[in-house]
Amino acid sequence: MRSSAWRHLSGPVAIGSMAAAVVTAVLWRGSWGKGLYLYRDFVAVPEPARPDSLLPDTYAALRAWPLDGVMWAMSSVIPTGVQQLLMLLAIPLIAGSGVAAVLRAQGRAAAVVGAVLAAWNPYVAERLLLGQPPTLLAYAVAPWIVVVARSTLAPRARWPLLVIAALPAAVTPWGGLIALGTAVLATLTRGTGPGGRLRRAGSSVSAGAFRGWCPRCSPPAGRARTRTVLEPSPSRTTPASGRCGRP
Repeated sequence: MRSSAWRHLSGPVAIGSMAAAVVTAVLWRGSWGKGLYLYRDFVAVPEPARPDSLLPDTYAALRAWPLDGVMWAMSSVIPTGVQQLLMLLAIPLIAGSGVAAVLRAQGRAAAVVGAVLAAWNPYVAERLLLGQPPTLLAYAVAPWIVVVARSTLAPRARWPLLVIAALPAAVTPWGGLIALGTAVLATLTRGTGPGGRLRRAGSSVSAGAFRGWCPRCSPPAGRARTRTVLEPSPSRTTPASGRCGRP
């Protein structure tokens, strides 16, 4: 039993997840403490207001939906500043562990390299500098969507897991579309014959292009909501890891 447990702990997914955790700790080591993030589009208030309606009724409200409602609903249990920090911690950790799971058949080295590159790369840095962590949630969960969609589970078990894997991406409209597109591509290219490997490789490239292209060509979620608040505020020039409040 001890050897079996060790094989799981030293497997590619576990080692890759550990590497992603190290990257996450290094990346956000200066972001601990009380307060709220006030950086570009990434803004929260201590007591968010209840949304006027369950469904968005304006274009500006659509771009911030349903993230505002989710944060309001959770604010009674988890402070909004903690929600922001958890989001920042989850992005590199989920992305890195997901890529490690995708590459688990290629060995520990590939899983570790893939996890590190997924956790921190120019695209992630760009989105963070723009203050768009909610958009990155779709990027982070995409590898796990691929893993679940191509698993050998029966459809009755696979589809609920796909929904659960895609839920973090659905906090923004474009994130939901990215998750949907990734799930469809991964499901349609489930290869079981001699050409399965080629189809899987093509699907991975397509899914990566879809994830990279869609956020860039689309209006980032939440920008209309926060821009009017931040334009007169000097916090737009604060560092990416800056917080307001007591450190």
